[in-house]
Amino acid sequence: MSFSGHAPHYEIAVTLDSKKENVTDLKWKIEEAYKQEETAGVYFLQTNLD
Repeated sequence: MSFSGHAPHYEIAVTLDSKKENVTDLKWKIEEAYKQEETAGVYFLQTNLD
């Protein structure tokens, strides 16, 4: 699963359950060469815990 279009300065890896419906693990790290610009956005994780 790729998130490069959503968070271009981060490396994001997700692990899905056996049905590939839910994320069971999420790991991320920021690129070392990234310099934050004034126009840089804010990233957030949204979940739906029922």
